[in-house]
Amino acid sequence: MGEGGTARGKWAAFDGGGTRLDPRAGGGTGAGSPDGDRLGVEPSVLRASAAAAGTVAGDLAQAVTPALRDVRAAAASLAGWGSGARLEADAAGWTAAFEGLHRRIGRIGALLTDTANGHEWHDDRVYQAFSGDLKR
Repeated sequence: MGEGGTARGKWAAFDGGGTRLDPRAGGGTGAGSPDGDRLGVEPSVLRASAAAAGTVAGDLAQAVTPALRDVRAAAASLAGWGSGARLEADAAGWTAAFEGLHRRIGRIGALLTDTANGHEWHDDRVYQAFSGDLKR
């Protein structure tokens, strides 16, 4: 066991911003806990994560697309040979895997944006309900 009674130490349940990720690791369970811990969702952080997902998807495409093009060119230069057919099959497999990964990363970014929008919408509705400001 590490420091704090967990295998990874007492800080293992926190993200970089100090938000408790796993209340079972000790301390409070969210807003209003005796030791002041709180759990919150910041739409700006979700949007930053969505932007990071977009950057990762773009960087991945820039790195992988030329490599796949090179493998296909090598396969074409070895047409008629078993290794050429194998290279073409490998390129097809990697293309399918890359396209699936690219779609998933893009979908993660979209879902993070949707989550940020949903939290802002919800916070606005709560504000309206408690303030009586139904015009906002």
